[in-house]
Amino acid sequence: MPKINECESTIYSLDIVERIVELSKLDIINWDQRIEWLELLLLQKNFSSSSEFFSGLTLINSKNFESYMDEMIQDSYEIPKLPKFLSLKVDYSMLKKDYIEIEFRGETFFAQP
Repeated sequence: MPKINECESTIYSLDIVERIVELSKLDIINWDQRIEWLELLLLQKNFSSSSEFFSGLTLINSKNFESYMDEMIQDSYEIPKLPKFLSLKVDYSMLKKDYIEIEFRGETFFAQP
């Protein structure tokens, strides 16, 4: 499995778990791999009380939070077609209240606890 990329729009917790296990099984581990392993362990520790981390959780990069939420809303709700003079406004700050904020390699991610 390749290194977890903090620039991705989303990171899946199962990929993190898989990478931790993969790095743990290496007979010889170099300095960069050791740092990566420790970073991933610290990231995992943010979810130590969440069993969902081990069954599949999505970490959403803050740069893509609004587009991710827009897509989720479109997939989850039937939004009627509105006249051109009306529009819906999504309150992203309210949506963020359902998520925890996590820093990983200088990037901010949101995930449901």
